[in-house]
Amino acid sequence: MRNRRKHVRHEVDYSCWLGTSAEQFIKGQVRNISEGGAKIVCRAPADVPDTFDLYMTQDRKVGRRCKVIWRLDDAIGLMFLAAASSVQRERVEI
Repeated sequence: MRNRRKHVRHEVDYSCWLGTSAEQFIKGQVRNISEGGAKIVCRAPADVPDTFDLYMTQDRKVGRRCKVIWRLDDAIGLMFLAAASSVQRERVEI
């Protein structure tokens, strides 16, 4: 079977936070990541909007805008779109 992925994936285990609204976040784990996207394991993949901000630090200073490509019972596959919104990061209180 031929691998059709554009970017090499790296297996990882990083904590992350998925911004579902300006004040609500779902905690998750990045399981693999590439230049173009990632696989995230979380408790409520169905509650993640089709586009959202993914934060790689708890203070939410490092983030990316993402689009959901696929969903499973406990995971989502996403594509990176752009840097996360600085306006949303400023509104979040930890």
